[in-house]
Amino acid sequence: MMVDQAPTAQPASTDTRKMTFDEFLHLPDDLYAELVDGDVIEFVPPSIKHNDIAAFLFYLLLTYVGYRPVGRVFHAPIALKLPGEIHGREPDLLFVAEVHSEQIKNNYIESPVDAVFEIVSPESIERDRNDKFNEYQATQIPEYWLISSSTARALISSKHSGEI
Repeated sequence: MMVDQAPTAQPASTDTRKMTFDEFLHLPDDLYAELVDGDVIEFVPPSIKHNDIAAFLFYLLLTYVGYRPVGRVFHAPIALKLPGEIHGREPDLLFVAEVHSEQIKNNYIESPVDAVFEIVSPESIERDRNDKFNEYQATQIPEYWLISSSTARALISSKHSGEI
């Protein structure tokens, strides 16, 4: 009897040299990956349910900023450069307020941004709830939303609460 297991994130190579964020930006567009401490971590493509939730949230946010032009909304794939030269994430969605539009570069967004949204899948719980939460909090991203793909519930961390 075969048992299906959710694939986990894996380093893209065994090369011990750390990749820079600029090198990361030149990887193939179809690579679903993030740069963590100079290592390229590949992920399985998101599920249909994950994509549906991300598309719905993107539509809502895009509609809002269409009526109230307070900033811009971006969806994956878009690189978010974190401090340092060897770190970058690819959130499902992010928001950059108009007053911070200088954070928007040609092919990536410079952190900090105003809000990050992650759709949490079973294989990404630890990464999204702990690793990314700590990184985004250290980067002073004011809001971090976690939306569960299994329950469609949201957990929101804001600079006022400091926790999820």
